[in-house]
Amino acid sequence: MEQADQAATASPPPSLPLGALMLAVIGLLGGASGIVFGVPALFGSESTSFDELLAAIEREAPAHYRQQARFIRQDPALVASFDEVLTAARDVIPAPRLLEALNLGLSLWCVVAGVGMLRRREWGRRAEIALIVVATLLTFGYGYLCIPGLLRVCEVMERSFRADVFSADVGRNLYLGWTVMAVIFGLLHAGIVWYLTRPRVRAVFDAQAPTERPA
Repeated sequence: MEQADQAATASPPPSLPLGALMLAVIGLLGGASGIVFGVPALFGSESTSFDELLAAIEREAPAHYRQQARFIRQDPALVASFDEVLTAARDVIPAPRLLEALNLGLSLWCVVAGVGMLRRREWGRRAEIALIVVATLLTFGYGYLCIPGLLRVCEVMERSFRADVFSADVGRNLYLGWTVMAVIFGLLHAGIVWYLTRPRVRAVFDAQAPTERPA
């Protein structure tokens, strides 16, 4: 009888704060989309040449694009220039297969953390914090590694198309711009981690932790 009274008077579990709910939903949606696009990217075939891309456009694209593709293919020098730029663009990302595997792993992590957050589990909150930290470091660290490749693309474009389309300080601007983005998003992600460690938010997840039964 006493146990029944305690069950009847037990307070309902605390609801998930709006901010944590939004993080969980965004993580689930982002993780699901990352899996959908990440699996074909990881296990798909290697990129084709520009000439093969034009051939595919002529076979499958609407008439307007087929005409443009045929026009470009009439100039072998232009095709070679585009092919050189495309080859340089593929080399922008160091170890692309590794990056695709990391993206797929992070997408799975997003889904797991999102489910844990929605279920108000402490491991879900910790997984979300760890995900934010790891994803931030990987994203901006890999970004800095890609800048030399982007500079290489700029050089190839200028040489291939014989046009001075990039300023001499493009490298400095790329590094500066990426650093500014890193600071802005780093502060944003730090704010999210700070929010998830607030006592009011932690209490929601701590309430779901299993407690020992009295002897």
